[in-house]
Amino acid sequence: MVELQLKTPLRFDQFTQPVCITSNDNTAISAGKYQWFTGWGYTTNVQLGNPTKQLQQAQLYIDPSSVCSNFYKDTFWTDSQICAGTPQKTTCNYDLGGPLVQQNSAGVWYQYGISAYRAKNCDNAGVFTRVSWYCSWIYQYTGIRCA
Repeated sequence: MVELQLKTPLRFDQFTQPVCITSNDNTAISAGKYQWFTGWGYTTNVQLGNPTKQLQQAQLYIDPSSVCSNFYKDTFWTDSQICAGTPQKTTCNYDLGGPLVQQNSAGVWYQYGISAYRAKNCDNAGVFTRVSWYCSWIYQYTGIRCA
């Protein structure tokens, strides 16, 4: 997580929009649900591929935490991370830092995760930092409360 202080105010338009963060994300990111992910990462073989020149998006399956716990062993923390993706559709090189988001029934977008790390060959579920885990930190440093 990082806090940025901008020199000039951000101007919202059709390409630049805010995203909401909630402290109550249990139903939205439970196993079996899908979230949207966007990134600039490889779309083909990790050894032969190149980053894409066009922003990509995909719906990623939210896996049970045990999938990442078993694959990543001691580096996956159930409380503060989200396990998402399949061997066929996952994060890859140049995707790290990308958002995991979902639009609610009212049309409001919420960010639930930030791509943190992935399998060496991009052939397993990826790990995302769980944004809600940092709500108290966000409030402490920005004065902004999670919804």
